[in-house]
Amino acid sequence: MIGCTALVAAKNEAAGTINFVDAAAACTRGVLEEYNKYIGFTQAKIRAAKAGSKKWWRIARGLLHKTGATSSVPSLKLEGPGSRNLARK
Repeated sequence: MIGCTALVAAKNEAAGTINFVDAAAACTRGVLEEYNKYIGFTQAKIRAAKAGSKKWWRIARGLLHKTGATSSVPSLKLEGPGSRNLARK
């Protein structure tokens, strides 16, 4: 299979010629085929990861295009063990 970049380049070179329709169709088929391979690969990767694990969340964040690190605010605790302060100050 010819790479996606080569298919796009061939389509661009064929612009304005009689071969453009065929080149555009080949480009579309090639890109769709590569996309389907990526989907299958990613599905297999996320199925192999344990649900809720760090690896699973990293894959899910990548799919959602969330590249930044996650951060959290620690809970507000009262002096007693296990009790939390839910009131705002």
